Amino acid sequence: MYPVIKLFGFEIYSYNICVMLAFLTAVLVFVKRTKRVFPLNVQDSVIAMMGADIPFIITGAALHNKFFYASSVSDFFDILFDNTGIAFLGGLIGGIIGFLLLFPLFIGSRVKMTEMMNELVPSVITGHAIGRIGCLLGGCCYGKPSKWGIVYKAGTPAYEAYGADRLFPVSAAEAVLVSALLPVVLKFRKKAVPIYLMGYSVIRFFLEFLRGDERGVKGILSPAQKICTVIFCITICAECAVRHKRSYLQNHVQ
Repeated sequence: MYPVIKLFGFEIYSYNICVMLAFLTAVLVFVKRTKRVFPLNVQDSVIAMMGADIPFIITGAALHNKFFYASSVSDFFDILFDNTGIAFLGGLIGGIIGFLLLFPLFIGSRVKMTEMMNELVPSVITGHAIGRIGCLLGGCCYGKPSKWGIVYKAGTPAYEAYGADRLFPVSAAEAVLVSALLPVVLKFRKKAVPIYLMGYSVIRFFLEFLRGDERGVKGILSPAQKICTVIFCITICAECAVRHKRSYLQNHVQ
């Protein structure tokens, strides 16, 4: 599509613009949605925490492909500092780990962690969708040849792989489908985290069959499909555990 945008004589990667826009939009969505939910000092702490979480997100996104492309432990360290690309799922996992580590430092006991996670999901979904538009513009994360699709410009990874063939706009499809989760999580705010994790796991699992880029596939399923399966199962187990605990307390604590 349009991997590079010329602005005032400078060439800027459209993907980088979308990533910055995704973060800023995510912050604005959080502030606007929670101005009557959390005190101003809590909002400020959350914004600071989101900024501190960026290194965790970047690290997770960068390490994802190295884990799945490496054929051995030694190979992993051989490609540790090579450019093997980044992956959203790795960034999501890194961001969750960062959140769990940073929350006690920035928020403490002022707000329940589960409540904060649920309130952050709409921001995550918004940033997620905008980031995928960046993938579309940059010509990465492209789909397989399709009668209904788009032709990428020369110089993009998609063009290098398939030339002028029409490719299924898998990034755009993911952006639309993920955005469709937004009204659901807004309606069921207390279940926002499991809805997003399970919903996206299903969306990504099936979209993987339409991907045409290198997926690091070893076996029937791609790395992303394996991760999504694990995330889906863990979320289901966690929800069952929460329901069981709630039922136990209702029946035994009177």
